[in-house]
Amino acid sequence: MFSAALVCTITIRWVQLQRFAVWDDALITYRCARNLASGFGFVYNPGEMVLGVTTPLFGLFLGLVAWLGGDVYTFAPILNIGVDCILLALVMRWAWTDASPLVATLFGFAFALEPQLSASTVGGMEVNVFTLASLASMYLWTRQRAATSAALASLACFLRPEGALLALLLLAAALVGKPTFPRILRQRRFEQDPSDVTLHAEDAGRFSSFDFKRCLKVATTMVVVALPLLTWMWRVYGTVIPQSVRGKALQNGEGFVGTLTSIFVPNPTFPAIALLALWGGYLVFVKRSGLALPILWAAVYVLAYEIGQPPMYEWYSFPIQVVSVLSACVAFESIVDHLLPTTLRNRLTLPNLAALGSMVVLVGGLGLMARRDHSLVRDRVHQGMARWFAAHPIQGQSILAREIGAVGWFSNAHILDGAALVTPEAAEVLDFLEQVAHWQPAFVQIRAHQQPMREWLSSEVSRNYIPIARFSVLGKTNLHPVPSTLPDHWIWDLILLERRDLVHEDRSADEALDLPEIARTPKIE
Repeated sequence: MFSAALVCTITIRWVQLQRFAVWDDALITYRCARNLASGFGFVYNPGEMVLGVTTPLFGLFLGLVAWLGGDVYTFAPILNIGVDCILLALVMRWAWTDASPLVATLFGFAFALEPQLSASTVGGMEVNVFTLASLASMYLWTRQRAATSAALASLACFLRPEGALLALLLLAAALVGKPTFPRILRQRRFEQDPSDVTLHAEDAGRFSSFDFKRCLKVATTMVVVALPLLTWMWRVYGTVIPQSVRGKALQNGEGFVGTLTSIFVPNPTFPAIALLALWGGYLVFVKRSGLALPILWAAVYVLAYEIGQPPMYEWYSFPIQVVSVLSACVAFESIVDHLLPTTLRNRLTLPNLAALGSMVVLVGGLGLMARRDHSLVRDRVHQGMARWFAAHPIQGQSILAREIGAVGWFSNAHILDGAALVTPEAAEVLDFLEQVAHWQPAFVQIRAHQQPMREWLSSEVSRNYIPIARFSVLGKTNLHPVPSTLPDHWIWDLILLERRDLVHEDRSADEALDLPEIARTPKIE
């Protein structure tokens, strides 16, 4: 069953790799990794000792890849596909032993087919590695390997800030009771060996009494693992909190309903999975299964997002969605047992499920291949920027932008980040137009959307800048769009402007032609 699910997982993610470009935030980490490999340090702008990534451990690893000559832009999404394969093996094994072979098989194909999960994978972010480390930590915890579990949880904190939730959860579990084998696994062992009175006695209660020493041991392990990285961050950057975390804390959240919608309604199919996941979570806790720990972790995860109200990006929900799929499979098994006739249940053998799942994945993959809209971000925006900046090198010049990932990666210029993710000074003046007036950068990148364009054209500072290039997923070429003709929602459509007193003659000619640079410069492979 695992082999069939593995092939399906790789197939779907390879198809998605052709459709999706890497996320813009991923390119921030990639640039820090490239600077590290080039000898400038693990920073976004050379010479500025600011930790601008939320995932120091992942960024350092990509820095090693870049130092060895690898292209992190290509490598990171492929790495995530490999991580997904390991994640699939881990969760299927866990579900097989702690739930049932049917739940494990259902998860394998659901994990392969769910489009939101595969899209997050090829986005090239660190969230896949973080999810694997977190679930592996919890799996080891249920297998009485508390020290290794605590070490992994500690490392997860340097992959995503949310890793602190897992560390706190394990500390609480250590304080309440020692990690034990799941009840269902203990029952199976007792059935195999009824003379083992230790297993039988242990099944009477899942948790032991309050134990401060056990909690202290787990905490000590976490501190020992984290201390070297924390010391490095403090000595190099003067803080252990990345600037990107501080910058995102300044942004507004989406409210209670908006946060739930971002997590559980990323596409039309996932709400059904979320509803099944609620029922599945209840069943897991009633049965006292070992799967209760990841489900509790996912619930704490959602609660933390609702309390903290950070801005929600698509990849943030990946860990919760993986656990939701697993929980939904538990619920689906219960539905099969209670509602389907015996004849149909007998036909739901694992080979039949594997064949059916493979067919569904094949059809889904062909359907995804027929939709190539998202690949336009890579073809028109990313490659467009690569061509433009290759033809017009601007190293040493400053670009002020709010979407800094792509423009920073392809220009390699000095970036002033209006969102304060890598530029701490931006937190003092959050209004973009005020930032332009304050810094007077050589270049400004603005969104070609209704409201931002209206605000820009109505400002005094706009008179000092001339549009010189446009990078649009829609293929738009007009450098002077009318705001009412622009979308009122986020799409990849950016206009680059240069300060009027710095405009070169060749760029003035380009503006007169009113053609985008991406139409006249050769393709950069």
